[in-house]
Amino acid sequence: PTPTPTPTPTPIETKTPEDIKNLAILEKSWSQISTQQVAQDSGRIIYLIDPQFPSQSRDAIKKGIELTIGKFDSIIKVRKPMYAIFSTSLAFELAQFEKYELMQKTYLAEVQSNPILLQWRIDHYKQIDSGFKKFGSGGTMPLSSGVVEPAGYYMYFRMHPENQDPTSVLLGAHETGHLMQWQMNWDFPETIPAWWIEGQAQMIGESVAAQASSFAEFEKFIKAQTTPDYGGGFFSGTTKLGELEGDSITRSQFNCPLCGSRLVYSRGKVAIHYLAGKYGNDKVMAFMSTLSRSNRWWQSFEKSFGVSVESFYAEYDSFAKWFGDYFSPGWQNSKF
Repeated sequence: PTPTPTPTPTPIETKTPEDIKNLAILEKSWSQISTQQVAQDSGRIIYLIDPQFPSQSRDAIKKGIELTIGKFDSIIKVRKPMYAIFSTSLAFELAQFEKYELMQKTYLAEVQSNPILLQWRIDHYKQIDSGFKKFGSGGTMPLSSGVVEPAGYYMYFRMHPENQDPTSVLLGAHETGHLMQWQMNWDFPETIPAWWIEGQAQMIGESVAAQASSFAEFEKFIKAQTTPDYGGGFFSGTTKLGELEGDSITRSQFNCPLCGSRLVYSRGKVAIHYLAGKYGNDKVMAFMSTLSRSNRWWQSFEKSFGVSVESFYAEYDSFAKWFGDYFSPGWQNSKF
């Protein structure tokens, strides 16, 4: 008789005590967002959509926006104008600013005071016009000029017409995370370090975009983030948050050599997960709401979390290296 082959046993994944401890922190962070009910959007976002915008990307981004707004309904209650521009050309985007007086005033103010932002817009559309089919980008900006509370907000999503990307739910959720930051602290770019600005939006974005019904599903989603697109992936580079803060005086904005890199996304999201998992996401939100240019973040960090910034940075460094090893083995030698 033909011998029956011996079945190959399925390998059992073993977790170390460090894995178990740190996964519990991560699960607590994720669960605080995943368990929140999604409230009805009630049409708070005014969508301005280019007919040439790729349909799959459009639907995915809208889903990310609406899921995030719905989960954080208690924060985004402001009734100020909020626009979302979906565009494939510079002409279409500029035409949207001409439709609304507040949008037009903001654009004219940007042209005069922020040439970098103007050039950023032009460069994006040059990439689209050159035929870069995978191009996609998003951003969130205030509708105002000067140091005053914004009168409204706009998000922009720029894509090549052929970039059909159903995974861009994350892009929509991430940018809505920035919209939430404006609600919590209208001056937040001037009061929060770069790793927090992008890290919190990325942490919220991934937690929402995963649409995971279990923590095991969320783990799979995180492990699938293997590219730097939209800040995904944990790749080579520093794990020192102090190198991702900002300038030496305010320790905020993007004024440091590495602040413009994708490191602020991947390191920042892990930092916010750690804080939310250890101290609670409500405390993370409340901390941000208290900050101002006269009450700098490092001055109130210890009061909010009961630990100094220096001690947190040391704890985080260990957690981040574990995160990289667990979710992106070989991350230290990765090339992006």
